[in-house]
Amino acid sequence: MKKTISLLLFCLFLLNTSSCTENELVHFDTGIKPMLNIWFGPDDLRFNSLTHNFSHFVSEKTAVPFVFRITGFPADYPRTFTLEVVHVGDYDKVSFEIGEFVLGAGEYRGSGTFFIINNVDNTLFADSSGHVELRLKPNDIFDEGTIQRNRLRITLQNGLVRPADWYTPFSSFFWSLSHFFGSYSRVKHGLIVEVTGMPAFKVVRTGAGGGITPGDIIGGEPVISNQQAQTFQRRVSDALTAINQERAARGEPPLTDEFGEIVTIPS
Repeated sequence: MKKTISLLLFCLFLLNTSSCTENELVHFDTGIKPMLNIWFGPDDLRFNSLTHNFSHFVSEKTAVPFVFRITGFPADYPRTFTLEVVHVGDYDKVSFEIGEFVLGAGEYRGSGTFFIINNVDNTLFADSSGHVELRLKPNDIFDEGTIQRNRLRITLQNGLVRPADWYTPFSSFFWSLSHFFGSYSRVKHGLIVEVTGMPAFKVVRTGAGGGITPGDIIGGEPVISNQQAQTFQRRVSDALTAINQERAARGEPPLTDEFGEIVTIPS
């Protein structure tokens, strides 16, 4: 009987101890540095590359947000790190402003922002794209992430270049731009920029989910709604009609593109 009572008291002691520490942060010191994964975009739409077109920005620098998450255990204190430009591609032709980033105490993930400096020569990347890569700067706290999540790759352009998702949607959450504007040409693209003031954008499908909403920035481009895209489509079509009416009044044929084709906008 005494043994039974003693065992019961011991079990109650263990239960009480567990309840006291249930909500307390436990720091597991495994002696192994956690891996730090980095990517662009929200959790539901992770990607490790984006395109930056210098001709689309008039500000001195452009903010580029990214997300990071550890593969390992959180600590009971904040940990800092920074990024560095990898010496590949066109690393020596572009400047960045990169600060320190903090993974908070008890946290697995966080987000940060670095900046691309836009004061490059107008001819740089005008005829062909460049590219740069950023990675975790070596430190004593974190190791690089998995092979799919250890680089932030940026394609560099300068001028009117066909958006990557003109014919192929960025993902199943989006429409292709050709859905609204038809086949691509630089003449048509220039008209779209003139009418909308936006050289590139992504059109999210209505009810697409994925935590994506109009006003978000994905891959350095603003996200607009299906309804807004339809409004742009009508405005560009109206502008094209007005241009062709003026040309007809001068006895000129309809506007043609660089391929010699008449510029059209789907109705």
